[in-house]
Amino acid sequence: MTARGVGVSLNLAAAADALELYRGLLGEAPEAGPVLDRFVTTLRVLGGYAWHATVDSGGVVVESVAAYDARLAAEAGEGELLDLLTCDGCELGAADLLPPDAVALRGGVLPLRAFVAWLDSWLADLRAAGLVDADLRGLVARLLGVDLDAALLDWVGDSWHAATLDVIATDARSWLHGAPSVLAVPVASEDEARRGVALWLEALRRVGELGEGLAEGAPVDLRLGGAVAVRERSYRGVDYVRVRAGTSLDLGVGVLGGHLLLARPAASLHAVIDVYLGSYRPVGRAWQTYESLALEGTAVDGYRIADVPAFLRGLAQVTDLAAGPLATAAWLGASGVAGELERDAGPDELPTYDELIALADVVTEALELLADRTGVAIGTTELRGGARFTTWRLPLR
Repeated sequence: MTARGVGVSLNLAAAADALELYRGLLGEAPEAGPVLDRFVTTLRVLGGYAWHATVDSGGVVVESVAAYDARLAAEAGEGELLDLLTCDGCELGAADLLPPDAVALRGGVLPLRAFVAWLDSWLADLRAAGLVDADLRGLVARLLGVDLDAALLDWVGDSWHAATLDVIATDARSWLHGAPSVLAVPVASEDEARRGVALWLEALRRVGELGEGLAEGAPVDLRLGGAVAVRERSYRGVDYVRVRAGTSLDLGVGVLGGHLLLARPAASLHAVIDVYLGSYRPVGRAWQTYESLALEGTAVDGYRIADVPAFLRGLAQVTDLAAGPLATAAWLGASGVAGELERDAGPDELPTYDELIALADVVTEALELLADRTGVAIGTTELRGGARFTTWRLPLR
């Protein structure tokens, strides 16, 4: 507890001190010593994390900071980790293809190549210790039969943008597939991106065949290869791929407008295609807020924007719809239990159906009241002075 709210801090340097106490226990495995030393150094470079939440005159404010030691990283030869933390050269870019009527928007930088380089540096140390025998590209090629560079690294961009298109409410589709959403990642070449998607789909097929081999003798419906369906689809003349698996996975994959697009369910991709083709879509509160922030060209490299009242009203619809079934189940259950226990409770001592409905209505009304008293939540992240600062604010009125 603090004077202004609630805070949490994590001291990774202290954790590194604690781990060093175990250094002397590696007498029978001296090759693991350098790996532990590097892990300790990594903790010291990462430094720590602090988080704080408070309520001020404007609403709820959540702030956090993750610090790192660039000097120690340079001295310890942790250049790959430093590149991953700073994402030097990464640009947030614009969310050009996101539907403007989305109820939530988010985006950030994507230092994927730096992440692969950092993992490879760790795998090199693990190879020296005799724990692995390949780098990341070799492991991916061995397990999936995929050239990681051709499948991803040669063409993927260094940022991403995503949108939630609707709230979870009384539509059964959102409960089965989750809230409809799209993810857009810029690509250096659309042709290379399409070939990369084809490589991943081929890898998915091979994984299915491997699953069938491992499940030999099992019922057909338990084999992985029989639980994945890939179909080519088209909407308004734009081609994309629809991938379905199991009971709820429905993924649309497309490449257009200089972006790789992933949408769930697949039909959510249609909204992006509409934007790409210039069809009018109404502008929502989340998009208005995004435009007002004017993030391009600033130090901000991550953002979160959500139309909180829309989400709360969606939940209010759910609680209102569920009031009758839940009140009925609770009333019948209470009556049945009382009868089983042979209590002498009269009907006046048990909650009535009307009282249970009233209790459910309180929840619905509370959600609607919160929706009327809240605004669009805004969160931003930026790298400043050797630390990554994040601020999230929910207006209250």
